[in-house]
Amino acid sequence: MSRLTTMLSLAGLLAGVAAFAQEGGRVVTLAEALETARKNQPQLEIARANTSAAEARAKGARAPLLPQVSAYASYSRQTHNPTGAGGQPVATDPSFDTVNYFSVGAGASQLVWDFGSKLGRYRAAQTAADAQREGEASADREVVFAVRAAFFVAVADKAFVAIAADSLAAHQRHLEQVGGFVAAGARPEIDLAQLRADVANARLSLVRAETAYASAKAALNQTMGVAGPTGYDVADDQLVPVEAEDAPEEALVATAADGRPELKALETRAEAIRRQIAATKGDYWPILGVSTGVSDAGTELQNLAWNWHATASLTWPIFQGGVTRAAVQELEAEHLAAQAEIDAMKLAIRTDVAAARLGIAGAKAEIAASEAVVESARETLRLAEARYQAGAGSIIELQDAQTMLTNAQGQAVQATFGLSLARARLLAAIGRD
Repeated sequence: MSRLTTMLSLAGLLAGVAAFAQEGGRVVTLAEALETARKNQPQLEIARANTSAAEARAKGARAPLLPQVSAYASYSRQTHNPTGAGGQPVATDPSFDTVNYFSVGAGASQLVWDFGSKLGRYRAAQTAADAQREGEASADREVVFAVRAAFFVAVADKAFVAIAADSLAAHQRHLEQVGGFVAAGARPEIDLAQLRADVANARLSLVRAETAYASAKAALNQTMGVAGPTGYDVADDQLVPVEAEDAPEEALVATAADGRPELKALETRAEAIRRQIAATKGDYWPILGVSTGVSDAGTELQNLAWNWHATASLTWPIFQGGVTRAAVQELEAEHLAAQAEIDAMKLAIRTDVAAARLGIAGAKAEIAASEAVVESARETLRLAEARYQAGAGSIIELQDAQTMLTNAQGQAVQATFGLSLARARLLAAIGRD
């Protein structure tokens, strides 16, 4: 049988939960769940905020490269004893008499050259912001996978509810039939007692299946970032085949290396550290700057004296206790760690791709096998019911046949669920939506 036949078979199982779905009155599709998560998931809000913070840090790192302009105004009450050259008092008697003193002014300064220290830090901050943007994309991929996984668990649990409901209905039908046989004396009363126990167990299984389904939707709410009830129903969505899902492992690993934002984030972060190292090494060398300013000062506002100055300065931090060398060593160690993280991520990507490919292949094989098992179990149950009605079969044979069908249907659900989950893992492994 084809995979389409399997999907149709599973759809038939899910049709049994129509009454259960009516309780919520609303059906959530996989696309709606993903859209809701992208709007409400706090992890994405955190990632977006971190990106904004990184962009702001980059703007802050650019500030020292731009002209620095300031203005000031001051007022003081002070003594005004005249002084001569070198601050020596003139030949007058000093006193404690005070006068007003006003001062206003403005100045500007510009860094000319510092061997790339400030410019390198700005470029490093820009690269760090790029890395954080890749980190935001990585957070989005993680949320997408979490939503898909939770959604498919809910779909599978919904199918288990249908199976449990079908099993309960079958046991109740058998109970009615056997009740007639026992009343007619054609079967022993113990058969009726055993089926009553089967009905009770089937009802318990249905309750557990409904509880698991509700719990799965609660988990789905969490991945979507929604705090709300679970009265809705999930649509019977499945993932379509992933492009090149049967491609060789090396081809998929190469695709993942280009598509995984986590790897790009690590590589960009390593580049940011490398630029930071170069910028920090610039602190070994002189800093050349220029500045200019004007001022107006005096004891009377209407009679202030103006002055102007221009300054060129060269500052060389010859020895600062080894702080620059220590900073470079720290950054070099961080760069080594970043490179190691890149290597570890590449290994993890290869493992993720291999596991997803194996999961897809295994799930496809399970689907093909489960179809045959379900058909065989249905035929076995039909024969067991006919034999029991004819008086040739036992109640144990009938019970075993019903259990076999229930288990086979459960295996079919697990196989279909496993295929969608494996495809979701492959999409996450290669960095695609």
